[in-house]
Amino acid sequence: MALLQCSNALLAQLDAQHEPEAVPATRPGRLGDWCATVFALDDRRAALFMSQRTLLSFIILEGKRFDGEAIALIFWGGLAQALEMEG
Repeated sequence: MALLQCSNALLAQLDAQHEPEAVPATRPGRLGDWCATVFALDDRRAALFMSQRTLLSFIILEGKRFDGEAIALIFWGGLAQALEMEG
């Protein structure tokens, strides 16, 4: 399982709170833990995901704001596509 560490910008968009003392419930997966942030790209929203262990990165473009329920699906779907492209 992977831990997704979100930037303050992504936490604000998800209406989530930063918990610096939070302890991960799982051990890092083969690709390590992940970092995520959001930014504007032209008139769209984009999310950047990056593996802390391997630096494997991918960007997902969305026309609307990301929400808490969709971010996990977006992450796992984007990771599957990135790994498929790598072979």
